[in-house]
Formats: sequence, C-alpha cells, structure tokens
Amino acid sequence: MEIGFGEGFYLWEILKEIPDIKVVGYDISPYAIEFASRMLTVAGILSYNFELHYGNIFEGIDRQDESVDFATLAEVIEHIPRS
Repeated sequence: MEIGFGEGFYLWEILKEIPDIKVVGYDISPYAIEFASRMLTVAGILSYNFELHYGNIFEGIDRQDESVDFATLAEVIEHIPRS
C-alpha cells in the first residue's frame, strides 16, 4: 500500500520489481489518481495489479481488509504538521 502516491513512481517501481503482486494506493488528489493510473497502464502494468483510490490520511483510510504487508508514505511526511 502507498499513501500519497502522487505521480505513482514508487508504485511503478514496486510493480516493475515484483510483477506478481497487487498494490493499493491512496491519494488526496483526483488528478494524481488519474495520472498514475494512465502512467501505470502505459508502462504495461495490468489493471488487476493495482487499485488507486481517493484517501486522506488525516480523515483515515477506510480499508475493509485490514491486512497490509507493507506501506510507504514517501510523499506524505512533509505534509504532517508538527504537534
């Protein structure tokens, strides 16, 4: 799972290295979801290998199946306010 996938670069890298897995991504930007979906498709990634959804980490990510092997938040940390 990747939260805040932006342009989808890390999703693409993961799928390129491990093509037999399915990745799920959440981003707050509808543009990012559309862009990353097109980019992954053009790169030859099959649509059943990825799911991209709207998600705002500050509102919580709704996961019906809460099992996750690993998660990346590479483009999120700089947006989390200090408390």
